[in-house]
Amino acid sequence: MMRRMCRLAGILVLVFSFSGITAQRAYETFGRNRVQYKDFDWKYLSSENFDVYFYGERRKLAQEALQFQHHSWDDMLAEMRANAGWTRYLLPPFAPLVRTILKRRGAYWKAPGRYADPWGAIRAKLGDPSWDRPYDRG
Repeated sequence: MMRRMCRLAGILVLVFSFSGITAQRAYETFGRNRVQYKDFDWKYLSSENFDVYFYGERRKLAQEALQFQHHSWDDMLAEMRANAGWTRYLLPPFAPLVRTILKRRGAYWKAPGRYADPWGAIRAKLGDPSWDRPYDRG
């Protein structure tokens, strides 16, 4: 009986070792994609500030991305100054006052601790936020 079981186990080991049932092979590293594309035909569009690389039929998408990235930080600051106009000279003296008002209107103005506690603020303002327990009739 024991001999028959050993023979059966040996036959099963041979069958499974030569069959197509395999786990991840040792030469494939863990976590990498098995499908790899090595022959992309990369192209790029460039502007004064950025280069956008693309491949295939994605030229239109690359052009849209380049339009979003067209402005530098200095250009954006100049545009904001131009949009604010003469009122930008009035804002700096009022900035500390506005900051103080906004701090006092915040939800955690006098809350102790370093981090926000939204459930504590809800509990203080509205009461206990836990679910209503069903009435026990027994």
